[in-house]
Amino acid sequence: MNEKKSNKKKWLPFLVMMLLAVMAELFLFNFRYFQSMLYTELSYPVAAVETEQAVLAENGTVVFEEDATGRFYLTGLDQLLGEKELHNIRLDWRLADAQEDPGRESGICSLQCIVRDEGHDRYVTVGTHILRPEIVSSRFLWIQGYGKIKTIVLDATLSEGNRIQIDGITINARQPLALSGIRCLIVFLLLGMIWGLRKQSSIWTESIAVWDRKKTALVVMIGLAFLLPAAYLIFENEQIMQDRHFRPYQNLAEAFEAGQLHLLTEPGEALKQMENPYDYTARTGLGLVEGRDYLWDTVYYNGHYYVYFGVIPCLLFYWPVYHFTGMHLPDAVTIFLSAVFGYAGIFLAVREWCRRREKEISFGHLLLMYTAVFAGSMIPDYLGTPDPHDVPRITGIVFLAWGLYLWQSASGEKGEEKTEHPVRLALGSLCMALAVGCRPNLVIYSFLALFLFGKQFRKLLSEKKGYGFLCTLLLPYVPVAVGLMIYNAMRFSSPFDFGAAYNLTVQDCSKISLFADSIVGGLYEFLLRLPRFDYDFPFLKSGGFAQQNPFGHGDYYYTYGYCGLLICNPVLWCVPAALISMIRRKRKEYDYGMCALLILGSVNLLVNIAIAGIAYHYMMDFAGVFAAAGWMAAFYVRKGCKGETARRLFDGFLVFSLLASLWFHLNFYFVSSLPSGNTLLFYKIFYGVHFW
Repeated sequence: MNEKKSNKKKWLPFLVMMLLAVMAELFLFNFRYFQSMLYTELSYPVAAVETEQAVLAENGTVVFEEDATGRFYLTGLDQLLGEKELHNIRLDWRLADAQEDPGRESGICSLQCIVRDEGHDRYVTVGTHILRPEIVSSRFLWIQGYGKIKTIVLDATLSEGNRIQIDGITINARQPLALSGIRCLIVFLLLGMIWGLRKQSSIWTESIAVWDRKKTALVVMIGLAFLLPAAYLIFENEQIMQDRHFRPYQNLAEAFEAGQLHLLTEPGEALKQMENPYDYTARTGLGLVEGRDYLWDTVYYNGHYYVYFGVIPCLLFYWPVYHFTGMHLPDAVTIFLSAVFGYAGIFLAVREWCRRREKEISFGHLLLMYTAVFAGSMIPDYLGTPDPHDVPRITGIVFLAWGLYLWQSASGEKGEEKTEHPVRLALGSLCMALAVGCRPNLVIYSFLALFLFGKQFRKLLSEKKGYGFLCTLLLPYVPVAVGLMIYNAMRFSSPFDFGAAYNLTVQDCSKISLFADSIVGGLYEFLLRLPRFDYDFPFLKSGGFAQQNPFGHGDYYYTYGYCGLLICNPVLWCVPAALISMIRRKRKEYDYGMCALLILGSVNLLVNIAIAGIAYHYMMDFAGVFAAAGWMAAFYVRKGCKGETARRLFDGFLVFSLLASLWFHLNFYFVSSLPSGNTLLFYKIFYGVHFW
């Protein structure tokens, strides 16, 4: 009997959360349905619509001039309504000739609503509305005026296509019930997260030393919460599954299959005869068009095209698939699978670090750390709209995560018979070497071996023993390094030249140089840029394209940003406190791992600024490293908190930091290129969020 009561108590919170989620979906997200139930619908005759800059045909088709804005007047509304108030308008329109075009926002009609009411003798703009006819809720314009509304003016601008088919206009229309299972599930998961992070939760008392199925199940559930939305976005977005003009790894796979290193596409004579083909202005001046006269973002060297991206993803994924099936592997599949393995690798690396160096922390702290580090690694940021540029970055980070996990687990713990596990050590080195084959600048993180295996290196120097360890550590680098050097020498006559200097892009990459202005601008953009919030979804907006050099002393690659790492990961605020605390403590209590990550991450940041420039997507090379260092610093500071109250307050800050990081990084699913990559999908999500 007591057992049954105990089981009921366990399931009761989940039933309550499920009930709350269903009630929120029914009464909160669909409150417009209940609000409009008592409205009396009135039909506004299409023939009475007055137009400007557009012609209203007898069949209700409005023909636009190219790049023109059509203006519609709905007049006499006060006479039509009589004593009733105007609450909304339903626009039963269809966009004709609209086509989905990846790369630009398409298939929508932007309506600027202007009204004249009893409170205004002049016209007043009350807002802009996006109409996507396939989405029922987008057809409703909810309008609040000062007194009775007399006239409504709608300025309609099409993003793609040149005709609007008007089927009907209804005043005070009843909005249908629109239940969303996905939205209900999201609310349930949010409630579950709040319930799980409460102070009385058992996750704060359970140890990480003992691992069971429940812990594994929770880790898998958190992974699914990250990855299932990404899978939905990928498989709903047909454009990213189709071939594009920019297909570097697919083109390279074709070249490998043909037995050559340069691409099968041959450069045109106009490009070959240019004195400096890397000058974008000169190419444009000669009338050369990217995609037609030359391959964009592709290396041009000695009359051939090459791919400057790391070759490892092609050798591991694209070329084998093409060789055995004759089909090209979509970038979305590579990125999604990399995200799955990246999630597992980051979790194992974080758990291994906690298990060895933070044995006193609870399972709840482990959940906070690895969830925040995975989000902070920026792998989820690129899952919404997978792009070829993201392939080498994500695969490099995945190999880095697995390499660090294997390196950590290669050192035996106290009490174990084996002090080292050579197979894990070798596999870890192989993963670190493969990361370099994806992104050469990731080689800097191989120096973490000096920290992880400091005891072995000291033994090697003092006692001149342990050469077997050194060989096991370094030998896996040899075939990868030799292979990369031969590959580079065969292409560019130098084993250390990866070809980025010969890239056909907006700037002549061979002339890039480092100067103080770019360092200042890069540190601000990557670390300190303040976010720009907005009222509509997604609530985090791009800061816009920055000027090439705000100081005016030179020119360097400088594009848009969203938010600096110190802003979107508040846990990094613990780093200064941890460093100050270390200075005051004994040297044996220093957290050398945190210091190593900070130093190597900072070096990588400066290398990116110097060589690549300042752009948001370069942050992946060091963002996850900084996130991990921030949580190491947080746990170091937590150890110094005196009293249970101080620790609980600090734990509250850690929960806040996690939620802030998740909010920022999950916004990146939608904030960058999804509106242009698949407009219909974006506005399905947009109106799922904007239920009011």
